[in-house]
Amino acid sequence: MLLALQMNMLLETAAIIGTEIANANAVDGFSNYEICQRSGFRQYPTWDRSSRMRVEWNGAGVRAESLDPRHPQEFVQSRSVERHTGPQSPEGDNSFISTSIAPEDL
Repeated sequence: MLLALQMNMLLETAAIIGTEIANANAVDGFSNYEICQRSGFRQYPTWDRSSRMRVEWNGAGVRAESLDPRHPQEFVQSRSVERHTGPQSPEGDNSFISTSIAPEDL
C-alpha cells in the first residue's frame, strides 16, 4: 500500500514538472532475484535445495529445471598403447630411368 502511494506521488510530481517517466515501475538498487543464464527466467532464492540455482560444468548459473549435466562419455579416457617408431618395412633402393624418353614414347 505504501509503495502504491509513493508511486502516485511520483507520477503526480512528474506531471507537474512536465517530465516523462519511461519506466515508472522500475525498482532501483539490488534485487534478490537470481537470473537463469540458460533460459533467462528469474527465480527467488529459497532454502529448498531442490529449487536452488546450480552451477553447470561450464560455469553458468542455471535453475534446477534447466540444468544440463555433463555427459558421462566426456570422462572416458582411452587406453595407453605402446607406439613403435621407425620404419615398418625396409626402404627400397633408388632406381631411376636411365634411358631418355621422347614425346613419341608417351
